[in-house]
Amino acid sequence: MSRLSEFSDELESLVACAAPSVVAVEHGHGQGSGIIVSGDGYVITNAHVVHGRASALNIRLAGGEELPAEVVGEDHASDLAVLRVGARGLPSLSLEESRRPRVGQVVLAIGNPLRFERSVSLGVISAIDRSLPGPGRRPFEGLIQTDAAINPGNFGRPAAGRAGRGGGH
Repeated sequence: MSRLSEFSDELESLVACAAPSVVAVEHGHGQGSGIIVSGDGYVITNAHVVHGRASALNIRLAGGEELPAEVVGEDHASDLAVLRVGARGLPSLSLEESRRPRVGQVVLAIGNPLRFERSVSLGVISAIDRSLPGPGRRPFEGLIQTDAAINPGNFGRPAAGRAGRGGGH
């Protein structure tokens, strides 16, 4: 078996492992993606996806089931939000820090942009500790730059490396 075939098989396994925990985060004015990080209903997404959306917020699971969600916390400095849904036994992706990301490391991004489930893109980490302008002139700091495609509605999706460990973007 060629190295390319082995790499492709590993990517396929990684998608199969991580994708069930990726959800669409939807409200009346748009949508984004999120990650179930706890089987008892906690989801991480971007704060800008849910800001000001206290009502009529839903997550759509990989199988199409929709569940009402509530925002339990927002941190605009990091653009992260935590949601809670009233369900148990959900597939979750643990957030582990096994090692520091490195420039050149391959990452896989999985999201649900605009109801296109399991949209997958592949990229490499091209820089670490980047800063970008944020809301209110406060910068987002400590960002990881990758060339994995981030399509409209793909905000809040996980980027996973080896063994399915990842973090949200």
